Formats: sequence, C-alpha cells, structure tokens
Amino acid sequence: MTGPECYRRSAGFKHAIRESGMHDYWQARGYPEMCRPLDNDDFECGQAPTGGARTEGRSPHAPG
Repeated sequence: MTGPECYRRSAGFKHAIRESGMHDYWQARGYPEMCRPLDNDDFECGQAPTGGARTEGRSPHAPG
C-alpha cells in the first residue's frame, strides 16, 4: 500500500483530522466513503472508492 491510502491509515492523519475539527464534522454530518466510525470515538480510513461518487468537485457529505 502506498500514497494516499497509506497516509489515511497513519497516526499523523488521524491527529490532523481531529485537530482540524473534521472528525467532529464527520460525526455530525457523516463520514466520507473511504472512512468509517469505530468504537470508543475512533475512526479508520482506507482506500477511496473508484467510480467517481463526487459531482461538480463536491463531497456527497458537504452541507447544502
């Protein structure tokens, strides 16, 4: 495993997501397709799905 998938599984990625407030946002609005919640207020992320679930450059979980 290399590139983005490897980084998304790293402790550094989890730290950055928590520090930025993104984890709180995901808990309130939904996780991106490559991530999922775990027990004890934790989460994991892996490989992004293929097939282009995004439209017009926006995440399907973006508000509005």
